[in-house]
Amino acid sequence: MTPPPDMTMAGVKMVVVLVVLLGGLLLALYAVRRLSGAGQYQGRPIRVLATTYLGPRKVISLVEVPGKILVLGVTKNDIRVLDRIDDAGVMAQFSAPDGERPPLPFAAHLKRLVSGHEKQR
Repeated sequence: MTPPPDMTMAGVKMVVVLVVLLGGLLLALYAVRRLSGAGQYQGRPIRVLATTYLGPRKVISLVEVPGKILVLGVTKNDIRVLDRIDDAGVMAQFSAPDGERPPLPFAAHLKRLVSGHEKQR
């Protein structure tokens, strides 16, 4: 007859394997974050500067990303880039740290963008 299995030793082996697998997963996660460049930016690299609601689930937002400002149209199912602002004068208005001076109202920026496109047509 065969002796009964040692359940204590099987439990210890199972816990050791679980700890090794979780440690490996955490190590892989750490390596992926280091290699992908996550955490390179000091502060917030993406800021929502202004948002205007046009209707139910329809929004236009000014979003600052490094080097430009994007005008985004956001609906329930879609996000579209409506325009990119690369103008140094407009960018300078938003370069002040938060709380130093309030940005121009969104309507003023939208009016400037619309008038700029009308001149180009």
